[in-house]
Amino acid sequence: MRDEIQASAAAHHDLGSGYDSAVAEGLVERIGEEIDRRIDARLFGHLPPPAPRPRGPAPRRLGVAPVFLALGSMALAIEGTAVAAPG
Repeated sequence: MRDEIQASAAAHHDLGSGYDSAVAEGLVERIGEEIDRRIDARLFGHLPPPAPRPRGPAPRRLGVAPVFLALGSMALAIEGTAVAAPG
């Protein structure tokens, strides 16, 4: 597949921008055929299923204390700004 992509890129470079759609259509067709071939092989048992991707760590939940601390800090900042603002 990499060879076909490299060949398409080289053809695009050689032919110029006037042939963009023709080069792209040819590449899409070849990639589509490769996808069809792989799906058929997987459906009929000729290829193993893809390996599962490893998952990252589960997201941690915040406790109540950090949330109250953040909200309290914002409230104090707003009140302090209101007191210090001229007006």
